[in-house]
Amino acid sequence: MGPRPEIFVSAVVPEMNAYRKAAKQALLEIGARPVEHTDFSIEYAALHGVLSNAIGRCEAVIHLVGCHYGMEPAERTLHAPRRSFAQYELDVARLLEKPVYVFATAAGCKGEEHKWEDDDRLSLQAQHRAALERGPNFATFSSYEDLGRMVRLLRGKLVVCRSLARLPARPMEGRFIGRQRLLQEIAEKIEPGRVEMLHPAPDLNLTGGFGQSCLAIELGWRLHDERRFDFVFWVPAGPRADLEVNLAALARTDALALLPDEVVSHRARFLAVRRWFEEEHAGRWLIIFDGVDDEIAWWSLRPLLPGFRHGAVIITGRAATWPNMREHAIGPFSPEPARQFMQSRLGQPGQTTPPAEQQAWDRLAEALGRVPLAMEIAAAHLRASKQSAREFLSSWTSHHKLPNASQLPSPVAMIEHAVASLERPVRAFLSTLSCLAGQPFVVPVALFEHRGDWPQNSQAIAKLARRGLLAHDDAAQAISMHRLVREIVRDRLSTDEMAVALGAARAEVDALLLRPAGSLGTREATIREQIIPHCRALLGQMISHPAELHAGGLAQALGTWLKNCGRLSEAETFYRRALGIEERRL
Repeated sequence: MGPRPEIFVSAVVPEMNAYRKAAKQALLEIGARPVEHTDFSIEYAALHGVLSNAIGRCEAVIHLVGCHYGMEPAERTLHAPRRSFAQYELDVARLLEKPVYVFATAAGCKGEEHKWEDDDRLSLQAQHRAALERGPNFATFSSYEDLGRMVRLLRGKLVVCRSLARLPARPMEGRFIGRQRLLQEIAEKIEPGRVEMLHPAPDLNLTGGFGQSCLAIELGWRLHDERRFDFVFWVPAGPRADLEVNLAALARTDALALLPDEVVSHRARFLAVRRWFEEEHAGRWLIIFDGVDDEIAWWSLRPLLPGFRHGAVIITGRAATWPNMREHAIGPFSPEPARQFMQSRLGQPGQTTPPAEQQAWDRLAEALGRVPLAMEIAAAHLRASKQSAREFLSSWTSHHKLPNASQLPSPVAMIEHAVASLERPVRAFLSTLSCLAGQPFVVPVALFEHRGDWPQNSQAIAKLARRGLLAHDDAAQAISMHRLVREIVRDRLSTDEMAVALGAARAEVDALLLRPAGSLGTREATIREQIIPHCRALLGQMISHPAELHAGGLAQALGTWLKNCGRLSEAETFYRRALGIEERRL
């Protein structure tokens, strides 16, 4: 079952047409997808197969009953009982053992005008209705509003995910190289009630790029596909307020569907998610907290961990000193996996690599410390520049005027070189993204779609993804930049370049965040909520920066959104920030 369950709506035609429409609208509002049968020219012979396929993929059936028999299939099979389309739909639902919820018109509740029916048809419908009244899940309604309210009350029974993997990237499958044995070892150890920590080996100089997040995502997919865990979630770590926002977002219909989308109260959704993890599906879920890189992130997460004792937890981060968890140190590739990695990224299928070129790959991988991120970016740079590894190494030593060929690019130097080789507009977009990708690191693509420069930004996203400098998930419509890449990009910016990047980032969020909340659809409201942590990170970078004088509207809009979500103490902070900015500007 997907995040939006399908519910079959069965109703007498044409008497219940308008009520059918009201039930379908209520199902959409609670996050379900209504399914119905509308081909009334079909005969008995084919009807059973058609209805079995339609109802078989649904989670439940809503059967609307009036006082009239309605349309029935033509060419009834010999000796088959006489049944209307709606009654036959109910028969198939029961045969498939689907949950059935019956709603019947109350006295005085009339449907649409319809053709005259003879006494036989009215008698058959009366018998059908009397049998339903004696059965379970029977209720009556007196108006369209009454029916809609009763269908919405079924949310807890209808919109229930039985399996869901919510991860920021698709599984790498054949592209996942060098960690298969480690993945298998960790997968065998993971169990409910335990916390696994993936971090770089403590004696390494480089603080990122070893692939602990990638390994965690692959673990999530592996364990979900093997049915070890029915639910797998990925949550970016960070300050307590942002961490709670990311957890509360799981309550929406695209995840657990715990509350209707119109419930914007942060506290209500956060508590609903906490209850789900503490009370539901014990032992059936795995949650990944990504990016616990500092003390702030750890002390924000630590008080919440007892609430996740009924499932498995994976934490990724840079520090290795957190207590009460099983640690797994992630180091660089060994020589053979590094060679396989470069072969997969650079080799031509079906072609043999010349020994000299293979040696050049080995030298380059060794210079890059056999760090997966650096090797990925190096391979993408070679593909884009149409250089062989030997040509790149030769040009590197001559360009940098190095005394000997042993002084080859380090991981940081390789990333800096790849960024410097980008076209100016693409590099500018990367700088803007580095200002938005504070916490969390996943940015919804829809943030950029509403602006006139979207075609250029779309091309920049595609180029950066090909160069390995960001990841683009088409399914989730999100992009993410590695923390190490972000830090390197920001470190290279001059004061003027930083001001331009911050201004561009502010402009990207202003158009969406400053729109009146009442004008937003459900999708846009969800996107607005997703960018709140980015706004918070953006405002944090603007403190005492000249660009701060233009951020008063952003701070006020953020305060207003937090106030509307019931987070008054947080809203006050940003209202005061907006007031201070405006006073300085004036």
